Amino acid sequence: MTSEVDEKGCFRLERHALVTFTLTDIVEQLLEEWNHQNVLMGLVITEVPEGYRMELDSTFGVGGHFIARNISVSVEAWRKP
Repeated sequence: MTSEVDEKGCFRLERHALVTFTLTDIVEQLLEEWNHQNVLMGLVITEVPEGYRMELDSTFGVGGHFIARNISVSVEAWRKP
């Protein structure tokens, strides 16, 4: 985000990215409160005895966690269409 504001009064964003999380060999999953928006406040990955735990910290809508033996993360530059 920059300190610049557009004509609508919104901050201009820069350096957009598409981030993909790939979980393999999922051991456990819990997803609750699905709705039409599903806004996350945070996403935390920690190492646990079974592999890795991905915690979805909800602001509005879905929240929960996954435990998987492996998690990979890829990041690529993205431009809005």
